Amino acid sequence: MPSQRSLVGLLDLFTGFEVLRPVVFPILALKVGVGYLQIGEVLSLYAAVSTLFYYPASLLAQSLGTKRVVLLSQILMIISTAILTLSVGFLAFTASYLLYGVVQAIYVQRANLIAYNTKGVKESTAWFSLTNSLNLFGRVIATGSVALIGGAPSVELLRTGFGVLTLVEFVPLLLLRSLKESRVTAKFSLMASRSTFGYGTGYLITGFGFGITATLLQVWFTRMGLGVNEVGLAYLGGYTFGMLGSGLGSAFARNVVFSFAVLSVAFAAATVGLYLPVAISLVSYMVYSFSRFARSVVGSGMRTEVFKDIGEVEKGLGVVSVMGGAGDIAGTFAQGALFGTNEFSLPFIIGGASIVVGSALNIIFYRQRFPAPGSTKSRTLSGADAEQGIKA
Repeated sequence: MPSQRSLVGLLDLFTGFEVLRPVVFPILALKVGVGYLQIGEVLSLYAAVSTLFYYPASLLAQSLGTKRVVLLSQILMIISTAILTLSVGFLAFTASYLLYGVVQAIYVQRANLIAYNTKGVKESTAWFSLTNSLNLFGRVIATGSVALIGGAPSVELLRTGFGVLTLVEFVPLLLLRSLKESRVTAKFSLMASRSTFGYGTGYLITGFGFGITATLLQVWFTRMGLGVNEVGLAYLGGYTFGMLGSGLGSAFARNVVFSFAVLSVAFAAATVGLYLPVAISLVSYMVYSFSRFARSVVGSGMRTEVFKDIGEVEKGLGVVSVMGGAGDIAGTFAQGALFGTNEFSLPFIIGGASIVVGSALNIIFYRQRFPAPGSTKSRTLSGADAEQGIKA
């Protein structure tokens, strides 16, 4: 029987194949006559649904257990992808992405499987390093298949790709059967603590920075003259560098705060570099991907320990996902509006600045809970917040 760590890693591997959806969906939609505005509406609806459901999903995970709600999300994922296989058009895309939004909200709670099986930030970071690397390996396989399609894929070929993905999505159902339930016995409460909402502020600002940069990134690449297969190759290279960054995550855990700060600055600088001429932009994208995913591993380890300390793992994940999603939605609208007025540099500059500010807030909050060794600073926030019923 594989270890729990291996099972969680395999689950993330198959989840990585889902990147086929954001890479291929805009291309499929354009080919069947759906316009840019309608594509934006579908993607915005998805973002809104996932953001609204993040917190209810955390309450479900707390009351029913992570395994059950993730199993439910996988079933919904299969239905959502099957719709893209069997039908095309604005209404079908809308239905698919409505379900996909719910799925994304529940998927966040899989991090509980790591939180309740690890002790300390180094062990948490090591688990995230493995799972994120395998997730990115799945993305590499998926984007590699897109790169092999060629510059003018047919609608039938794209739909066949979604059909294959639908079949692959049955495998996680088998993996989930062997996972242990990850849920602690605790008094159920509806609201999260003030500390949890405070920590989410950094995610709100960083989410805006990511949304205003990444939502229409493939559109930006095509505007610079790249074809479909070239965009696929760019994403393939990006996920490969991201996989390398994730794999080095456990090494960065030796000094999580310093590593998180350096990686955040690199991420922000590479974000601005995406606007530069195509050759430099593609190099910036590789740096962007490496620093983004390495930063994600280190940040996930920090976040896990913060919410353990507060005593709100499930609700903590729900809160930061809502706030990050809200920032992402605002960033998505901002990028679309700026692109619509032929302003292409400002989104990347604003995105880089937002990443720096949001990351700084996360570091400040983490240090309040976990002062540096030898520091005389007392911890100003207590893990008893949740127990004492301090509400946001």
